[in-house]
Amino acid sequence: MIEFRLIGPVELWVEQRRVDLGPARQRGILAALLVEPERATSIQLLIDRVWGDSPPGDARGVIYTYIARLRRLLADATEHTGTPVSVHRDPAGYRIDIGPDMVDLFRFRRLLERARTAPADDPRRRDWLSQALALWRGDALAGLNSDWAERFRESLLPQKYEALTEWADTELGLGRTDSVVGPLRQALLEAPLSEPLHERLLYALYSGGRRAEALNQYEYMRRTLASELGADPGPGLQSMQHLMLQGKPLTSLYCPVAVGAGRPEVRHEGSGALSGTGPSAADALPGVPAQRPGEAAPVPAAPVTSGPDLLPMGYADFCGRDQETEWVCAELTSDATGMAPLVAISGGPGVGKSALAINTGHRLRRSFPDGRLYVDLRGSGTRPADPRDVLGRLLRALGTDAAAIPESLDERAEVYRNRLTGCRVLVVLDDARDEEQVQPLLPGGPGCAVMVTSRTLLSGLAGARFTLLRELLPAQGVEMLARIVGRARVQREQQAAVGLARYCCGLPLTLRAVANRLISHPHWTLRRMLERISDEDHRLDELAYGTLDLRASLELSYRRLTPAASRLLRRLGTVHGGAGQTLVPGPDLGPDDAAYADAFDQLVDHHFLQVAGQDSAGRILYRLQDLHRIYARAVARRGPVLCGGIRPAPLDVGPESLSA
Repeated sequence: MIEFRLIGPVELWVEQRRVDLGPARQRGILAALLVEPERATSIQLLIDRVWGDSPPGDARGVIYTYIARLRRLLADATEHTGTPVSVHRDPAGYRIDIGPDMVDLFRFRRLLERARTAPADDPRRRDWLSQALALWRGDALAGLNSDWAERFRESLLPQKYEALTEWADTELGLGRTDSVVGPLRQALLEAPLSEPLHERLLYALYSGGRRAEALNQYEYMRRTLASELGADPGPGLQSMQHLMLQGKPLTSLYCPVAVGAGRPEVRHEGSGALSGTGPSAADALPGVPAQRPGEAAPVPAAPVTSGPDLLPMGYADFCGRDQETEWVCAELTSDATGMAPLVAISGGPGVGKSALAINTGHRLRRSFPDGRLYVDLRGSGTRPADPRDVLGRLLRALGTDAAAIPESLDERAEVYRNRLTGCRVLVVLDDARDEEQVQPLLPGGPGCAVMVTSRTLLSGLAGARFTLLRELLPAQGVEMLARIVGRARVQREQQAAVGLARYCCGLPLTLRAVANRLISHPHWTLRRMLERISDEDHRLDELAYGTLDLRASLELSYRRLTPAASRLLRRLGTVHGGAGQTLVPGPDLGPDDAAYADAFDQLVDHHFLQVAGQDSAGRILYRLQDLHRIYARAVARRGPVLCGGIRPAPLDVGPESLSA
């Protein structure tokens, strides 16, 4: 068995034997590859993650040396296991080839997701949450001291505490108050300002008959919050203290969710976490007997809920899409056809398809009271989601018992459609690969609605309404930068902000990458960032930050091109033109002109080219966006360009051309 450990010291264990991974920076490079195994990590990003703002002069050479050592080390340690681990180089950077269960962090997330999507009364939820928490062996990436490691460490802590609170909820729901006290107190040593952890500890102590300890714990928490934040405990915690002082029960705090999401619900009625304050609090749940000191709190009946809500958090920086949002909302709430409305959003990598779908989904919450389902279909990646597995997840989220979910794809689709009959549920299918992947996931009748995003136009979806998402305008790009890095910072350097937006070519992905770099380097000016990305040879490196990597996204689209289309793209990379330069196929294409025209169409379909109109002779003009041209030039350097017949078109080819 091979196990990479990130939730604690960075370690490799092979068949219960720990393998020496070498010095800290070498372990740091391995960790940087392991956190995103499905994406290539650029050399510049590895340098940033290992050294931050102070890399050595020969940082690239040092990276090459460490990678070579890691390759030998991993080969020696794993080649006899039957599943050898290797590090590959591709045009976007380095990628580690590992199995899905080899990294403890991903096992933790899968166990947590499994518990969250299981029915509330599934007894396995407690075991899954316990197994997830047992994977934590200390601080994540312990022993690595880079700025990136520290940020990564901090980003994982909320996930740990969420898992702990959900585990505590399952234990308290079963009346096991004593089992949660120790773990909660240990966690509060690390996170003394976490009100959810305090809330559950108070409940456990009081419900276990330890009223004096609970009140002392509340007073300690109150003093801590006042000292550190200058604030009082939240209304829910104050309500708890009020009831504890009166010796009244806390029976209205924990309720299992009836449908799907699998998390015990914390009620928020009245002023806080409890259903009320004062003498009437116990009356909020008719039929629940009063709790006496020393008795465990009875578990109240499951409340009626509105259904599962699997939508990810919306994008706070979302802007520039008012018209598109209004159109999608109107289409999804229309019942003109008597069938489930279906909207398909297409567009190139990084243009903001997912953000539009997710934010619109949140806006439509009231229109679909029975639930909002969301699935990342991973269609643009190398491992698209299997519709059969997706249906299993969705059925569990809808409250279907695991034992009642059939094995075959067709039967699961039938149960899924039947489950949605008569419901008003919004289904968001993000990053679809093709129609075949989407078709089994569509509801069967009216009431529901579906949003699909994809890089390609899914024209085979019958009855769908289509929209093509384009890049943001420069002013919209500046607004997005202001929302992320702060309006005052942008206003101080308005001209540089406009330059950054233009270099980002209106792509929200690259705008976020630039903004994140500025946030992580608060001493940088926007002018300095502009100077860094002005060099075309390094622009794609500078426009990458963490998982925000346009080159890696383009690489996934490039791999789906036919040989003729990929040759054409490489040839286009050698055509140099300024912003807005249009291209027209040359007249002397020879016997391959039909295939050549098909290659142009395929590049349009995959958003490497845009149709810019026609010239006076009726020939189609194409535009090659600057970032796509830079990428095409990079891939052209990999090998020979085998096709010709391309020439720059003049900028004044006619009013139809968008460059005129």
